[in-house]
Amino acid sequence: RKMEITTPPTSKCIMYWKRKVKSEYMRLRQLKRFQANMGAKALFVANFAKVHEKTQILNEDWKKLRVQPVQLMKPVSGHPFLKQCTVESIFPGFPSQT
Repeated sequence: RKMEITTPPTSKCIMYWKRKVKSEYMRLRQLKRFQANMGAKALFVANFAKVHEKTQILNEDWKKLRVQPVQLMKPVSGHPFLKQCTVESIFPGFPSQT
């Protein structure tokens, strides 16, 4: 067997590979940043859609179940100008409030 003696790399060759490696490294970092940004944007859009959908559901429920005061036209204990107001709720566990 014959041992091959390798010649030391020239400075031009070293500089060429340094530039090539640095360029590839920067390209990969930029690609990683771009992918992370796109992932974050996609998650934001998905979360925004979910929040918007749930908000719409809550708004519809609120329109159906809105608590409104029902005024009773009887004077309160000797004060002819004061009226008693009762708030009734259709939610279980919430008593009527006077």
